[in-house]
Amino acid sequence: MDCRVLSVQSHVVRGYVGNKSASFPLQVLGFEVDTINSVQFSNHTGYEHWKGQVLTADELHVLYEGIKLNNVNQYDYVLTGYTRDDSFLDMVVDIVQELKRANPNLVYGMYILKRCSQWCVSVYRPFYRIVTADGTMVTQQIRMDIPRVDAVFVGTGDLFAAMLLAWTHLHPDNLKVNLELRMVQSKADIEDPAIVVNAVVL
Repeated sequence: MDCRVLSVQSHVVRGYVGNKSASFPLQVLGFEVDTINSVQFSNHTGYEHWKGQVLTADELHVLYEGIKLNNVNQYDYVLTGYTRDDSFLDMVVDIVQELKRANPNLVYGMYILKRCSQWCVSVYRPFYRIVTADGTMVTQQIRMDIPRVDAVFVGTGDLFAAMLLAWTHLHPDNLKVNLELRMVQSKADIEDPAIVVNAVVL
């Protein structure tokens, strides 16, 4: 499989959130993942204290221009997550639109957090396009009922978004195939998880 993902998410020194949570399982499943860190923090913001840097829209633009100048900006997927700056989100939209012009089949998904500007609602579409056996394109929307666990696991949304990207790529004709997600430390579970939650086509 030769699938490339541009993942624009947070980075932490300690813990597994953002790119640290999403990249490893995607790589285990055979995806090539290029990461841009929207922030670089000592730890996630659920701790009492954290320190670090926030990437600005201009800095994001400079990084993307470097990728573009070397002609290595061909992606099948763009996955985005946590950011603390609205102008940064606007730059992400510009990049996604440019990539989409170059590759009309580009799939993009955003794991949306509380600090989301208005455009997120219009950019993020929880719909999936599939090609049926007769070659027609069908759009599906899915819903998953997942049992609630009475605990907080930071980074699971990033992991979920990455695994949803991977498994909808691996099973594009059957969106009802959904897998129990395991944490990054469990390589075997990421490669071959048990099916315990099924999606319903809406």
